[in-house]
Amino acid sequence: MALTPRQRMFATLEGRPVDRFPVAVPYIFLLQCDHWCEITGQPAWTYYAWQIQEPAEHVKAYADFDQKLPFDILQPIVARSREEREALEIIQKDGQHYYYDRRTGQMIWLNEDLPHSASGPNQTRYVFDRKDVQQHVVVRSASELLASGRYDFIQAAREAFPDKFILNGVIGTFYQCTWYVGETNLFSLLYDDPDLIHYLSQRILEQTIEEIRALATAGDDAIYVDDALTTCDMISVDFYERFSFPYVKAMVDEIHALGKKAVLIYFGGVMDRVKQIASLRADSLIVETSMKSYVNNLAEIAAKVGDSICLWGNIDPIGVVQNGTDEDLRRAIVEQVAIGKRVGRFIISTGSPITPLTPLPRIRRFIDLAHELGALTP
Repeated sequence: MALTPRQRMFATLEGRPVDRFPVAVPYIFLLQCDHWCEITGQPAWTYYAWQIQEPAEHVKAYADFDQKLPFDILQPIVARSREEREALEIIQKDGQHYYYDRRTGQMIWLNEDLPHSASGPNQTRYVFDRKDVQQHVVVRSASELLASGRYDFIQAAREAFPDKFILNGVIGTFYQCTWYVGETNLFSLLYDDPDLIHYLSQRILEQTIEEIRALATAGDDAIYVDDALTTCDMISVDFYERFSFPYVKAMVDEIHALGKKAVLIYFGGVMDRVKQIASLRADSLIVETSMKSYVNNLAEIAAKVGDSICLWGNIDPIGVVQNGTDEDLRRAIVEQVAIGKRVGRFIISTGSPITPLTPLPRIRRFIDLAHELGALTP
């Protein structure tokens, strides 16, 4: 008998029998943004209108997403605060669309080139000492975060889709340090002022723990930790153990204490630190596709971790899904399903988010082939 997506994901993460391997990709909410017009048939500005809808109306779109792209997980977006949403409206001026903030009269331009609408990394340093840390890193309790309305869409999705596995998450403390000291500065400060970085990381951890508690209360089945910038192409194993590992360990422990599944995400090379990552004892691990001069050999990773953690596949989203032939895609899925059968717990996936240039029919082909080739029962 076919399982619901939620049943399938829980069974996979816990090592119980499933009808087929689940199918998912990292950061589905990015896919929905990048392909909004193709998925919905609506102009780009409506993506911004969707973000300020009432929760009950907002979550209706997820049913349409699921019908077109039936992944086994659902990733509702974290919302603006309720106060912000209620104050904003969309207006058009000179062929451009803007949020108009009725509280302040401010006009906020909306970038309708959705794949390029996100801003780049922060390079400005705001924190120079412990006093600055206390001033800039404001810890808000989980109850305050929930009361603000930022998790309204997740709560509404949990009610609307009881059979879907909901996954949202937090960012590792190491990357969050860049928000306060700048991305480039962070790496020099590991040498020049490590005590400040540890103090900043601990303060960020306090806030992140509250975010984890809010996500758990809102209805997530699993919570991911995206431990960005801590891979072999960024920092040494020694620095990983000093500046990342203890903080991620605290997050994983909190996720488990709340009765939720913990997922780790590493975009970058991890072959030299797989043992340390596995010792965090998360339930599931996503590693990036081999690229940018490093190799993440999933078969070797599987051999190192055994059945201690559920692995996600890391099929190349550009070379295979976006640009490969149908046979390339089929071959890649078959190879990774074989790995999945060896480790027992496995999710068919790409090792990075689906790209904006991948057409919707091609994404659907990936899902359909994964359903077919990942079947585990007659």
